Amino acid sequence: MGLIRKTRNGKLFNPGKTAKRYATQLKNKSHKVVDEKTGKLKTKPLTKPQAAYRMGYIQAQVDSANLFKEKNPGYVRTTK
Repeated sequence: MGLIRKTRNGKLFNPGKTAKRYATQLKNKSHKVVDEKTGKLKTKPLTKPQAAYRMGYIQAQVDSANLFKEKNPGYVRTTK
């Protein structure tokens, strides 16, 4: 599990959950946004820059995990 910290607006930020959300958005090729007029969620397609950002974020997570495994070959995770 990644470091959980607060963002500027006070919400909790968990990198692992962000990566899962981005992976789901890439799979569906869409993301949910709040409609300014109605205040309800609506689905919008991902643009190429948005998709590229999400792919880069996920790749950075994978690279970080691989580096950790390389530096700590005997590490055994004790929590779920």
